[in-house]
Amino acid sequence: PDPTGKRTVADVNVIAAQWATLLRSGAMSEMVYAVDETTVLISIPDGSLLGEVREFLWLQDVVEAFEWNSQMWLKGESEPRPRTFTERPKKKTKTKTKTKTK
Repeated sequence: PDPTGKRTVADVNVIAAQWATLLRSGAMSEMVYAVDETTVLISIPDGSLLGEVREFLWLQDVVEAFEWNSQMWLKGESEPRPRTFTERPKKKTKTKTKTKTK
């Protein structure tokens, strides 16, 4: 990692690979990859696993927010809110869900 704290796409790909391994150990075979320096895309086969994926993401220190179906959950909030154009998604998953890192 960059000593100044700036994350690269390569750094995010390392995080994505770690998450993919953890999800597979929990019997989920989701595709996980970096979109950019702040966003991971997780592709899930259907929305029935969304709750489990969301809980997994909240356990990750680097996750600030989670987006699915154009609704944004910020860490610590129990209800989603519509995404505005000024917000960038934090970390995401597919049916599609995105997630952003710090």
